[in-house]
Amino acid sequence: MSHIMTWCKNNLMHINFKKSHYLDIKTKSSLTVSPLTELTAVTETRILGIIFNENMKWNAHIEAVVKRASKLLFAVYRLKQMSLPARVLWNVYYSLVRSVITFAFPAFCNLSQYLFNRLLRLEGRVARIIGSKPPTSIETFCNSLCSKLACKIQREPQHPLCKLTVPRKDSGYALRKSRSHLCRPRAMTARYQNSFIRYI
Repeated sequence: MSHIMTWCKNNLMHINFKKSHYLDIKTKSSLTVSPLTELTAVTETRILGIIFNENMKWNAHIEAVVKRASKLLFAVYRLKQMSLPARVLWNVYYSLVRSVITFAFPAFCNLSQYLFNRLLRLEGRVARIIGSKPPTSIETFCNSLCSKLACKIQREPQHPLCKLTVPRKDSGYALRKSRSHLCRPRAMTARYQNSFIRYI
C-alpha cells in the first residue's frame, strides 16, 4: 500500500478514501491479511460490470445477471403475443437478454456447472415462450467467446498470458484434438484449469 501511495503522489493522483475500498482475494479461509487502515474492507465488489468476491466464486454475479435478464424476458413475451416470427424473437433475445448473460463471459467461465445450469434454465424459459430451440445455444456461444480470446492471446506474443504457454513438441503426426501449436499451461487449481485457458 505504501508503494501505491508513493506512486500516486509522484504522479499527482489523489485517492479518495471515502469512495475507495479493498478486497482480499483468497481461497483458503485460514489466510490472514493485515488490514489497510486507510481503506474499508469489503467481501465483494463490482468491477466493470462483474461482481467479484473474496473466494472468487460467481454466485453473486450469476444471481444479479439472472435477475436482470429475467426482467428483460417480458419484452420477448409481449412480442410473442404480437405473433412475430420465431426468427425475430430470437434476434430480440440475442440483443436484449443474451448480451446481458454473456457479457465478459471469459472472465468468469470457470463457474460451477450448477451456476451455468441457471443460465441454461433461463434460456429454456425463452425457448418455451418462443416455441422453438435457439439457432445457437448459449453453451456453443460461450465456448466460441472463450476460444476467440484464447486464439487472440496466442497471436499476441506481448500478452502476459501468452508467456504461460509453451510450444508443442513435434511428435511427427498430427493430433486430432490439438487446436494449436501451443501446450496448455499446467493448472494447479480447478479454477484455473476450468478457465478459458482450457480452450488453448
